[in-house]
Amino acid sequence: MKKDGSEKKQLTHLKEGFAGSYNYDYNFAWSFDSNQLAFFINPVNPDLSHSRDLHLLPSSVQVIEVMTGALREIYSDFGLLSDLSWYHNGEKLLMTKLRIGKEAHTSWVQSVCLRDGFVRTLAKFNGLQQFLQPEISQDGLQVAILYNAESDIFDWMPSIGIVASEGNGDAVPLVKQLTFDSKFVKSKWSKDGRQLFALRNYGAYNQIYTSNSQSGELKQITNSPLNIINFEISPDGLMKWLA
Repeated sequence: MKKDGSEKKQLTHLKEGFAGSYNYDYNFAWSFDSNQLAFFINPVNPDLSHSRDLHLLPSSVQVIEVMTGALREIYSDFGLLSDLSWYHNGEKLLMTKLRIGKEAHTSWVQSVCLRDGFVRTLAKFNGLQQFLQPEISQDGLQVAILYNAESDIFDWMPSIGIVASEGNGDAVPLVKQLTFDSKFVKSKWSKDGRQLFALRNYGAYNQIYTSNSQSGELKQITNSPLNIINFEISPDGLMKWLA
């Protein structure tokens, strides 16, 4: 529908609806040109106590053409999907996948090509890296992630890392760690790709920093008397935050 609430149009019907139920999880992301809508569906086993693995059914990513309502599945695999976003050129999707088992857990950052469904693994971790939150740069060449470089078990101290969005064959690119001994809970690329804006958590005190995308050099850019909870950057470069 339009922003004034007019011209409502149903694009598709999902069992249980977007709100989901105890055994479904959904989320969606608009393409930058607003012509396509991508969403994932996570069928989740509601009773983990009687299963060696959480994932009894595959999760999937589907894309809707907004004008025609045409729907196609471009990805399907076992694991919980999250952090779905578009490459700026509209040719690929970026996402994370978490596979939880009673004996081992694995997290991936992956891209999937809309044209042929080719999946590339950009990063892979053992353990529960819950806050990877991959962010593609404006030129589509680099992906920033938040990960614990010191431990695969939990990410108590997420650092900012950068990984190439393209690789050679099936090899997983190496992650370049940018920050050390600082806890970050969100990052966003600057328009020119030279730095990342990042929300640093310091106990009960959150402030926004910049990190040079080459050296990792940090600079605090806010000194709010309030705790900053979240921030966004508008297309014209204006930053707004919630405190």
